[in-house]
Amino acid sequence: MAIVIFYTVASIRVFPWVLSRPLLFGFHQFAAGDVPGDRTAIVLLGSGSFTVRGHDEQMGVIDPAGAARVLEAVHVYHVLGSPWIISSGGATGGFQTVPSAATMRVALVQLGVPADRIVLESGSVNTHDEAVLVAPMLRALRVDHVVLVTSDIHMRRSLATFRSAGIAPVPAIAPAGSVQLRVAHPIVRSDDRRASVHELRCARIHRPCVLLPSRLDPLLAMISHLVLMKPRADLTAAERQALVAAFERAIREIASVRNVRIGTRVVHGAGYEARVPDAADYIAMIDFDDLEGLQTYLRHPAHEELGARFHESLSSALVYDFEVGGMEILAGPA
Repeated sequence: MAIVIFYTVASIRVFPWVLSRPLLFGFHQFAAGDVPGDRTAIVLLGSGSFTVRGHDEQMGVIDPAGAARVLEAVHVYHVLGSPWIISSGGATGGFQTVPSAATMRVALVQLGVPADRIVLESGSVNTHDEAVLVAPMLRALRVDHVVLVTSDIHMRRSLATFRSAGIAPVPAIAPAGSVQLRVAHPIVRSDDRRASVHELRCARIHRPCVLLPSRLDPLLAMISHLVLMKPRADLTAAERQALVAAFERAIREIASVRNVRIGTRVVHGAGYEARVPDAADYIAMIDFDDLEGLQTYLRHPAHEELGARFHESLSSALVYDFEVGGMEILAGPA
């Protein structure tokens, strides 16, 4: 009976709004005095989007929570006088997905933020990933202060996650569920009810939690630099560490790098495994906004050092560059 009563009460639309109020305690609307006038970057955390498909075309639309975050990021951008914005959020699994970072960048540009003031972090799948991947990007931008933009009910957990990654951000809360509706009381959608319970549970257990975002659709292409590699069998621990250090330095110092992912080969008995050469144990995927960004990376002294380490450390390597977007690329020119 207690369970029935709980779910009955939880189904009342105003209940999650009341439930989420403790998560907002101590936060206020961002103001210029919240950070000094030094070099600052805004970190905008992704939310999700909807897909609208027509007969011939399709488009992605940011969900209300994501739109509220973008609007808050634009507000902070104007208050601080054109700081950097890191648009953060990876793609979900599924058909024709694109990182939410790219979707939000489109909205930011539409609202007047110059594209050259926006950098992307598009490899994360949760807030913990965002904190870890954003940290070296902040070092590369050489900023003194960080403003974190996310929904109000997510802020407390997000601050804790970023602080655990060595980042001390200033919060800029975006009101959740701020879509204007003709109703006499606050309306919270089913997704918001789920989010409220999720945030309270994560605050109670004090550890990173994952709330899966909606599927996204492609809006922007990017250039991916793929390196398939097999380390030497006799590679020493010191040589491996030197390779990793050179890679980390390149990522940290070359500003055109937008996202980096590393993968290890999985062998699971598929028929095609016997027909391919044993030429790679790892893959490195490095993303750039465009071909110019890739060429900047290749010409940088830090990449020259990395290339020398690769040559010394690997028994084989394959390197490819791809323009990455949606299924329209596979379909070919119209």
